[in-house]
Amino acid sequence: MTSTSIQTTTRDIGNYWWNAFSQKFQSSYGDNIKTQREIEICSLEDTIALYKSSENPRELSEILFKHWQCPQLFEDAKLFLESNRTPIIILSNIDRKDILSAIHHNGLSLENIQIFIIATLLELFVVGPVAKKLALSIPYDKSNKVFVILFLAFFMVSGMVLCMSLYGLGNAFFSDSLHGESLLASYFTLVFKNFIFAFPLQLLIMGPLVRFAFVKVVKKSIAVSLR
Repeated sequence: MTSTSIQTTTRDIGNYWWNAFSQKFQSSYGDNIKTQREIEICSLEDTIALYKSSENPRELSEILFKHWQCPQLFEDAKLFLESNRTPIIILSNIDRKDILSAIHHNGLSLENIQIFIIATLLELFVVGPVAKKLALSIPYDKSNKVFVILFLAFFMVSGMVLCMSLYGLGNAFFSDSLHGESLLASYFTLVFKNFIFAFPLQLLIMGPLVRFAFVKVVKKSIAVSLR
């Protein structure tokens, strides 16, 4: 706030930054794909330019990047991960570099954790763009955010479930865990089980929780940083 001569509030600054970030994030696919780091810096540059602030967008961005790279684990997370002998998949839309930094920061052993960024790549380059196009191509009232969230969640979860169930089937096949079961039957069983778990989880818990946390924590930290 002290770096701008424009009369405003931290709430207004946070709202403008969030809208700029969201718009760039939603349009980041195909030929226009950008990393979240690039989107963060661009959205801060827009915010700083609007409010004629003297702040440096890259220096402000480092606050958020450090949070991505040094997240705090739950007390029992490290013990669980190190004692687990089955492959562990870390799914995230955060940039690969930040995931690896977070793993090293928390002292997790890469020997015991098999990290697959396949889900991230699928979401960014395949499932995300296709799900968005399908959700927005269906005729319904797109001014109703509830409908938009429902259709986006349905197509996103469906795409990820179909792809990651295939990955799980491959793991089971090559580890001889199918016990003679049909590949096709096993695949559809996986899809069914994953979908009935993932869709309600995304719709009722993870989606609202992530939106709430992002709005409350990230918007507030960025707005405070611009003071």
